[in-house]
Amino acid sequence: MELLLSQSAEYYLRLARESFRLNDPLGARMAYLLCIDSWKKASRIHPLFMGQLHAAEEEYRCFDRFDYFYKGILHDLRTVVLSYPRIAQTDLMERMTQYHPRDVEYTLYFAMKEGKILFQREGNDYILRLPKEPAKSGKSGFIRFSRN
Repeated sequence: MELLLSQSAEYYLRLARESFRLNDPLGARMAYLLCIDSWKKASRIHPLFMGQLHAAEEEYRCFDRFDYFYKGILHDLRTVVLSYPRIAQTDLMERMTQYHPRDVEYTLYFAMKEGKILFQREGNDYILRLPKEPAKSGKSGFIRFSRN
């Protein structure tokens, strides 16, 4: 089974790269997500595949700089979280019905990994918030950015 999953993941990774090369960001995005899903399933069966999973996630994170759909969802997510401080993830999903739940979940997953949205477990849910604004250094108007 893990062989089939790894072959599937490698196929989707090639498809994602080719879609990106052909300037098809939606096709590339879907292929990256299917690739990551396949590596996740394979790594649950055999932890040996964790390295491939992390590599695919990193490549997808680099791709998201070009993915207008991800940027749009992320913008809308951040707007909702800003409007509703400490919103629960389940409540957020109810406010993001214009998108497929899977797209929102993947955007949340990568936004969390990148520190663009912060998660805090409370009971059976996760509370979402935005990272603190960059702090001003107080020296000649420069802004010092903290890495979260």
